[in-house]
Amino acid sequence: MTNEPSPKLDPKCYDDYKDICLLWSHLYGEVWEGKTARLPCVAHGHPSPQYYWFRDTGGQLTLVDTVRKYSVVDGTLVIHKVSVADSGKYICFANNSVGEDKVDRLLRIRVPLKVEVVTTKRVVRSGEEVSLNCSMSTAPKSVVWVKDQRRIVPDHRIRRISQTHLKILVFQREDSGIYQCYVYNDWESSQAHVQLDLKEYLLNIRNSLSFDEITLDTVFENGISKNEQ
Repeated sequence: MTNEPSPKLDPKCYDDYKDICLLWSHLYGEVWEGKTARLPCVAHGHPSPQYYWFRDTGGQLTLVDTVRKYSVVDGTLVIHKVSVADSGKYICFANNSVGEDKVDRLLRIRVPLKVEVVTTKRVVRSGEEVSLNCSMSTAPKSVVWVKDQRRIVPDHRIRRISQTHLKILVFQREDSGIYQCYVYNDWESSQAHVQLDLKEYLLNIRNSLSFDEITLDTVFENGISKNEQ
């Protein structure tokens, strides 16, 4: 989870007429996929408040099921083995016999960045078109294409169709090499590569003439034609 300052009292809590008031703490949280997320909810009030957590799904509030992967400990919502599906907005309601208050919490899930370069072909004929696609496990912040350790500058032959899609319109010998896709997000970076090779053709020349001594009408022996003997 992100490191946040200690809980602070909501300015509304200074209102003498406020019977129950939530403290500000960790308005958002970030946690790696598969780990445990904790969204705190601390309220000030007398009598002591009870806590209820809801999830906001497109404007519709759904009570969090504390029987399965969720639990509430002293107001804090605990989510075990989080997945991307758990990301979103959660709302904590605290109430007692004289009042109620609520606060929103935003949960973001970090997914380990995995990158793969997918190509239509690895061995390319001269003049052919070839596409390279950079596939990743999570949305990138930026993507950089590199060939043989040099950043690719698009031109009339090499087009960057999108951030993750590179296309070589007319493949040439100098296009052979190692292509890398570097992907960056807010937390980490990763890369993948693929090698493209030019398909070579071996020129095979066969002698159209055959030499067979048996089929010759004339055989030369010691410089004298057999027909002259």
